[in-house]
Amino acid sequence: MQPESPSDAESPAVRLKKLASLRLAETVQTLVLAGGMEEPHHSMGPMTKRRAKSAIPFGGAYRLIDIPLSNIIRCGLTQIYVLTQFNSRSLNSHIVEAYPSASGVPLSKGVFVEVLCATQTPTRTEWAKGSADAVQSVLYNLPKSDPSTTVDKVKDILVLSGEHLYNMDYADLIRQHRETDADITISCVGVSRTNKALFGVDGTGLGLVTLGEDLRVQRFTEKPSISQLKELADTSAGATKELPYVASMGLYVFKADVLRKLLMNPELVDFGKHVIPHMMQQKMNVKGYVFKGYWEDISTLRSFLDANLLLAKRNSPFQLHVMAPVTAARILPPTKLIGTCKVEESLIAEGCFVKNSTIVRSVLGLGTRVGSGCIIEDSYIMGAKQEYCRTIEYTIDDLEDESGCMDPDIIGIGKGSILRNCVVDKNASIGEGCYLINKDNIQEGGSEAQGYYIRSGVINVLKEAIIPDGTVI
Repeated sequence: MQPESPSDAESPAVRLKKLASLRLAETVQTLVLAGGMEEPHHSMGPMTKRRAKSAIPFGGAYRLIDIPLSNIIRCGLTQIYVLTQFNSRSLNSHIVEAYPSASGVPLSKGVFVEVLCATQTPTRTEWAKGSADAVQSVLYNLPKSDPSTTVDKVKDILVLSGEHLYNMDYADLIRQHRETDADITISCVGVSRTNKALFGVDGTGLGLVTLGEDLRVQRFTEKPSISQLKELADTSAGATKELPYVASMGLYVFKADVLRKLLMNPELVDFGKHVIPHMMQQKMNVKGYVFKGYWEDISTLRSFLDANLLLAKRNSPFQLHVMAPVTAARILPPTKLIGTCKVEESLIAEGCFVKNSTIVRSVLGLGTRVGSGCIIEDSYIMGAKQEYCRTIEYTIDDLEDESGCMDPDIIGIGKGSILRNCVVDKNASIGEGCYLINKDNIQEGGSEAQGYYIRSGVINVLKEAIIPDGTVI
């Protein structure tokens, strides 16, 4: 098994020398899958109606895709391609703004982020049918690492999702991949028995892996049934008493020539369902890499809210302040707290106004406005679009009139409102005296006409929705 951390087996100097020998910038191309369409009934459906899932605002000042992109850039990978297909406009705009290389200005020497949009061609008239099919559709667009020669220096292709939360040094993954001469290395993580994604909640499901002591994948089960879970527990190298399952992270390193050859087969549409089982049937060298850190698949509204709230906890296993996402700075004024405000275990982004209110275990996104006497608990308020924050000037008199009422033209949360267990999408307006607390403990409810949905008990106020004064949910 791999050591608990690289430093357990080698000095920093030796490690740096080995990583330098990998020549990642020249020899690895990275493909980030930006997600397809969520079904309307899915709990994330309302937030992906007009945007790609990986473009959903996250952590108050970022987007979901900023997490994997930052991992890629930090570990020295430079050839980065984002594959888009569904509702990609806001994602494309974000990448151009947050990663200047997408508009021709390099982030640092040699680093670029390029969007590869799904397209139809004379020989390809349908949209991608799965993750592998999406990669196959862009392979012909990937340039040689050195266009000045006929030699293609690209040895490996890293494929990952734009919707997962974790900090990872891909260099260690790639090093193991090469040392074991693997055709594919599947990055894996330990999972507890209580992880809801194991049980296919809201259409989710994890691929479970059984590894031998040599890290060879002995069994791969895509989205196992409940009856299969018992037999798969405690069967893999890398499993522990607390984490008896070893799950695929949906993160793969392929030998470049192997991947290109595999994807010539039109029947291999999805990595988990088709490509990996096919490789195992063909007795190819399929290895696993056990990742020891925190990892979360943002697959449901509940997991999305929990992941955001986790960022504000005192001892969070994922710290934005330790490994801040690598994106261009937002030019917004500091947040303004007016009067007596109480803030506990929360994150408040730039450009916010909060007056005489209580914020507990919550995240306020860019440009959030909160009127007097509000209570916000265990909630994520995405705030206002950056264009809105930048082009309209506010003073405290703009927020409330002499009676203390919120100006109806101001996007935000009105005087005296209480929000608990909510996700409030961008540019939403919540009136005065609203109680968004799910008082009847409803698990599923709401509608687009009402301006909100309830999924797994979480209230999701829709983008640009207007919730009238006095609304009680």
